[in-house]
Amino acid sequence: MTYDQQPLVSVIIPTCNRVHYLCAALDSALQQTYSNLEIVVSDNASSDGTQALMAGIDDSRVHYVRHETNIGPLLNYLTAVRESHGTYVTSLHDDDMWEPCFVETLVAHLEADADLVVAFSDQSVMDETGSIDHRATQAMSRRYRRHKVPPGVHRPFGRIGLIWQSVPMANAAIIRRSAIDWDDVPLKVDNAYDYWLAYLACRTGRGAYYHPEKLARYRVHTRSQSRTGRDRPSAGRVFCSARILRDGCLIDLEAEVRRKYYQNHYAYGIQLLRAGLAAEARGHLWMKVHHAPNLRGAVAFLLSLLPPRYGRWLWER
Repeated sequence: MTYDQQPLVSVIIPTCNRVHYLCAALDSALQQTYSNLEIVVSDNASSDGTQALMAGIDDSRVHYVRHETNIGPLLNYLTAVRESHGTYVTSLHDDDMWEPCFVETLVAHLEADADLVVAFSDQSVMDETGSIDHRATQAMSRRYRRHKVPPGVHRPFGRIGLIWQSVPMANAAIIRRSAIDWDDVPLKVDNAYDYWLAYLACRTGRGAYYHPEKLARYRVHTRSQSRTGRDRPSAGRVFCSARILRDGCLIDLEAEVRRKYYQNHYAYGIQLLRAGLAAEARGHLWMKVHHAPNLRGAVAFLLSLLPPRYGRWLWER
């Protein structure tokens, strides 16, 4: 396929105060073997030299948008999407990277089947220095059950998208723009927008393509939310799963979505408990204990009844 025949792919890179990692992320996007790209970097009020870095980039494919105040991760992401024009949309977190053939490989699958809404790959896990952690990589594939997902087309893909969460919408997936209702992204989604995008994609009833090569690199470091789990508690996943439960398009998954709903209440409750917000955590933990009880949920709920400093200390141990 020549450049003139290639559909435009919009690469969305939301960023906030990670200029060191942003250099590597941006470089991995610019070095893609696929030519027809636009790269939109949306800067959420960084104060670490990101502005100077972007001013020094002389590449017509790169567009820089800066917010003078922090508007939150969701609006920062949506700003970049609305500034973009591609047939396909893909996002790359500012601390992650892609292999050079990522876009070319996944776009080929989307171009081959007009009924596909998304194509995705597996991921490697890397540390702060960029070195691949093979044990963590294997653990992540198993955690999201990608080791059980057969390569090729899945139609529909509600179970792998919403229950297993196998589709890494935030850094290892390419979405057909026209298949998603981009106006249906409520602010309550907050930083769970990757989960919400998976929902919007799944509810179409159309297909997803899984390419099992590890074409993306997911970085784990001291400032990554996935590492600490306590950067900023968010009720976004609880909101998402509540909306999915009410969606008649996914009625065949109701029992599994309901279990995920209670799991999300539990996870949010744990975030609040770790943040010392025991009173706020209590209601979410009770949802888990009352509807889907297990030992950890019961212990967490009991700890939420203690004074915050004691409950948090005991939970950490």
